[in-house]
Amino acid sequence: MYGLEQGDIIARGEGYTLYRRGTCMGMHAPGKITDSVSVSWKRAMGESFTRNGYPRFVWLDMKGCEPDNTMGERFRTASFIRESLRQIEWCAIHTGKTTGVVIVLRTMLRIIGLSHFVLYDDEAEWRAAVDAMKAGRRPGAPAAGAGSTQAR
Repeated sequence: MYGLEQGDIIARGEGYTLYRRGTCMGMHAPGKITDSVSVSWKRAMGESFTRNGYPRFVWLDMKGCEPDNTMGERFRTASFIRESLRQIEWCAIHTGKTTGVVIVLRTMLRIIGLSHFVLYDDEAEWRAAVDAMKAGRRPGAPAAGAGSTQAR
C-alpha cells in the first residue's frame, strides 16, 4: 500500500496501521475510530516520535474511517495533533468524500489553529502528495530541476 513494504510498518492495531520510511510517517485508518483505537494509535505514534524523532512529513489516510469516539477523546486527539504538527513540516490528510470524517477533522483542525496541512478528497491529488513526501518534497513543491509551483 502507498508503495511501502511490510518492513515499513511500525505499528498495527485495531483500526489502524502506522508506516515510517525515512523522513515520512503515515497512518491508514480504514475502520471505526473508537476511544480505544484513538488512544492506541496516538500512543504508537508518540512512541515512534520518542524513539526515532519527528519525521518531516506525516500523511493520514482517513478516507475509510468512521469516527465513533467521544468529544473528550476528539479534543485529546486535537491536542496531540497540535503538539505533533509543531514539530512536523507538512501533513496531508486524505478524507475522501466521507462527510462525517471531513466534519470531524475540519472542526479539530480549526481548534488547533495551525496551517501546514491539507485535507485531500481527490484520490489522484492525495497519491501525488504521498509520493512527493516519500521523495522528500513538500507536496506542491517542484521536483528537482522542475519549474516552480505554488505550495498548497
